[in-house]
Amino acid sequence: MHRDFRRASSPDTPSSELRQLATHVSEIVRGAVASNNAMPEDVAEILMLDSSNHVRACLAQRKVYAKITTPCQQSRSGSWH
Repeated sequence: MHRDFRRASSPDTPSSELRQLATHVSEIVRGAVASNNAMPEDVAEILMLDSSNHVRACLAQRKVYAKITTPCQQSRSGSWH
C-alpha cells in the first residue's frame, strides 16, 4: 500500500495510473488521488461519488485550495478581478 500511496500522491504519476488508483481498496490511497493536483477532472467526478467521507473531504479540500490560490486574472479592460 505504501507504494500505491506514493504513486497516488505524486504529480508525476500518469493519468491512466491515477484512474486505476482512484478505485483502490484503501480510502487512504483514494484520498491521496483526490488530493493530487495532477488528477484528471473525470477522476474527480468519480471520486465525488466515493462512499468514503475521507475521500470526498480530500477532494473538497483540493477544490477549495485551488480556488483560493488561483491568481487574479486581468480582464480585457485592464481591471483586475
